[in-house]
Amino acid sequence: TYSLRKREKKVYVEINEPQDDDYLFCEDCLTFFIDECSVHGPPVFIRDPIVETGQERRAALTLPPGMRIGLSSIPQAGLGVWNEADTLPVGVHFGPYDGRITEEEAAAHNGYSWLITKGRNWYVYIDGKDETNANWMRYVNCARDEEEQNLVAFQYHGKIYYRVCRAILPHSEMLVWYGDEYGKELGIKWGTRWKSTALPKGTSLHTCCPESPSSVAFCSATDTTSNTGTYGGSPSSVMLKGQSVDWHLSLGSP
Repeated sequence: TYSLRKREKKVYVEINEPQDDDYLFCEDCLTFFIDECSVHGPPVFIRDPIVETGQERRAALTLPPGMRIGLSSIPQAGLGVWNEADTLPVGVHFGPYDGRITEEEAAAHNGYSWLITKGRNWYVYIDGKDETNANWMRYVNCARDEEEQNLVAFQYHGKIYYRVCRAILPHSEMLVWYGDEYGKELGIKWGTRWKSTALPKGTSLHTCCPESPSSVAFCSATDTTSNTGTYGGSPSSVMLKGQSVDWHLSLGSP
């Protein structure tokens, strides 16, 4: 025989460790944080106007107030996005980048896709080529060098966002490049090509330049054809503006 002793009841709680893309970055403190910076508070997101997916010209119609889609300052780059309102301060966020989620390799060839990491050796594309399900961020051109960059692209909660990393003055074009946190996740550094082991076979980083002015940083390793992203006729004929300079601000996570 043996005695049955009263056992203490225990409750087990699963602890979810933060993922890499759960963090945001404070440009002032130069530190990562979750939810809000301990010094500067919650992040600021400028939200897009609500436009139903599938609507003609949806991408242009999602342009936040105070911005304009017009001819880019980069030669042969077609259209770009300009700030025509007050100075956009460092730390303001835009996004997410809208488009079709796909694992198709063809998305890496069209010049309007960002790569999203889903896990170890698992990637998908957010493809903004189709204007009926994309947003205005598809028109933002890549910076040709670090000096002219004023937006950082990064992955947050499985989506792509842009963060102002240098104050954007009125009448200035918005130019993006990937952030260190995004590049580190994919094994890349500024000005280098994708490591062959980091991405699906046949895909490489295309450093943005006038000859290849796609609005995002991916293209085929064998196809460097330019995609100017013109919107209806010659690029110079298109001037799309927001209707007001009153931005739709949101504090905290989008």
